[in-house]
Amino acid sequence: MAGSMARHARRCDSTALKGGLRGSPAATVVVPQPGGAGAASTLPSRCGERVTWQDGARQMTDTAWEPLRDLPRGTAGLERAARALRQASSRHTSVYLYGLEGETLVLRAFEGRPTDHTRIRVGEGVCGRAVASGGSQLVADVAGDPDYISCSLETRSECVVLIRRDGRVVGQIDIDSDVPDAFTPEDVIGLEKAADLLAPLL
Repeated sequence: MAGSMARHARRCDSTALKGGLRGSPAATVVVPQPGGAGAASTLPSRCGERVTWQDGARQMTDTAWEPLRDLPRGTAGLERAARALRQASSRHTSVYLYGLEGETLVLRAFEGRPTDHTRIRVGEGVCGRAVASGGSQLVADVAGDPDYISCSLETRSECVVLIRRDGRVVGQIDIDSDVPDAFTPEDVIGLEKAADLLAPLL
C-alpha cells in the first residue's frame, strides 16, 4: 500500500499510536512491555526520520481510497468498503469493519477469512485496546502481543485504526496479514484517511 516509501523507514515492533499519526511525525508511541507496562518515545527516535510522511500519504490515499467515496449506508456499503480495503494491498489477508455499540465492538462487514469474534468488549484484545487507548494499533508479531486474540493460525501481524465521527469513536478498521511486520506507520496514515471516508457509513 505504501510502496517503496513504506519500506524506507525502520519498523516499530508492537505499537499503540495515540491519537493517530495524521500530520504529526513526532506523535507519541507506546510500546507494550511484558506485564502491560509501556515505554513512551517519539516516532523519529524509534522508527527513523520520515520527512515525506504527509506527501507520501497524500499520494497513497488519493488513488487507493477512491472506491470508498460515496458508498451507500448500511451493510452493502460496508461490504464494498471491506472489499476495497482488502484489495488495496496484497498484504491485506482479511479486513474486518466493526461498529461501536456502547462498550462493545460489533462486526458489521468483513472480507477474507471469517471470524468467531463478532462481538468484542472495549479493552479486550488488540481491537478493544485500540478503543480503550484511543489510538491506532500496529502489531508486527501477533505471537508476541499478550492482548492478541487469535482469529487464524496463519495471521502474523495486525493493524487497527479507529473510525471517528465528530470526534467520537464509532468503529474501527481491523486488518490481519499473513506477512510478518506487514504494516508501517505510513500505512496508518493512509488507513486514517480511509477511516474518515467510512465514518458516514456507521
